[in-house]
Amino acid sequence: MQDPDQPRRQQIYFNALQTLPNLQIHYGSFLSKKIIRPLANPIAGLPKYVEVCSQEEKGSDVNLATHLVYDGCMNKYDVAIVITKDTDLVEPIRIITQELGKKVGIICPDSALPPQLKKVSTFIKHIRIVHLAKSQFPDQIRVQNNTISKPSGW
Repeated sequence: MQDPDQPRRQQIYFNALQTLPNLQIHYGSFLSKKIIRPLANPIAGLPKYVEVCSQEEKGSDVNLATHLVYDGCMNKYDVAIVITKDTDLVEPIRIITQELGKKVGIICPDSALPPQLKKVSTFIKHIRIVHLAKSQFPDQIRVQNNTISKPSGW
């Protein structure tokens, strides 16, 4: 089920992130389209395929990988930290660690990091709930003449 309030909360989070110094956000995009999919349990006499609305996130991992490799080649960092479980990032991280000799640490949002990412990263840390709770933005952030308020569901 789609949460109709999610885009608003995400924008609040992006606004709060932009208050941090030296932070850049590189956006992807969402592609909405109708596609035909087979039913998992078709019923005799009824269609075996249905048309569904599909949303795909496009570009975020490619944008992250591009900036990670480019900034590494330009020597803009000594150590990169990537919060991910996305195995699409294995090759860019491998290039940084093995070809450029830079360190890339992966922060995993839970305890199950794919082994492919373990193999190419320099170090791994797992996000602990206690640390996540201590790392939240304040309930309100003042930005020039505006106030960003943390949504109540966070």
